[in-house]
Amino acid sequence: MVIFEAIEKGNLKAIKKYIESGGNPNIKNDDGYSAINWAAIMGQKTIVAFLKAAGTQSDIVIEAAVGNLEGVKNFIKSGINVNELNTHGHQPLMMAAHQGHGDIVKTLIAANADVNAKHQFSGNSALFGAVHQGHREIVKLLIEAKADLNARNNENVTALMAADSAGNTDMVNLLKDAGAN
Repeated sequence: MVIFEAIEKGNLKAIKKYIESGGNPNIKNDDGYSAINWAAIMGQKTIVAFLKAAGTQSDIVIEAAVGNLEGVKNFIKSGINVNELNTHGHQPLMMAAHQGHGDIVKTLIAANADVNAKHQFSGNSALFGAVHQGHREIVKLLIEAKADLNARNNENVTALMAADSAGNTDMVNLLKDAGAN
């Protein structure tokens, strides 16, 4: 689908053309992701903002993924459950950690986000995502918040094992120093 290809390439001009020519901004791909969800996963903050202005609905997971701290705070103030998984199995903390948004990670932890929540399909936690992406400061935040350093995903892999197999000695050392085994 044209809009999803444009999102992946960050081609806002093509997305505007698609919408202006009558394209559905709420269209979903074959995996059930809406355009705004896909843009958030791809880290396309400008495209998310455009799609919101075009009338698509956002949620706390989308705002966390693109690093919109004020949007996350507004959802928290509205009383939203910060631990609720969206239809694709993501929790706001998981997305913020994976994308490297430290201020949002701090805000969600302060709002009692479950640092050990797991993605409903992969079993990956926020720690796993932060380690995978090499976000050292976020890994430290999650360690301080008592994330389970030895949690295993659905493939029986820990964050330490993933860091080791990727050759990321910095993450391996950080996790081992914190007590991972």
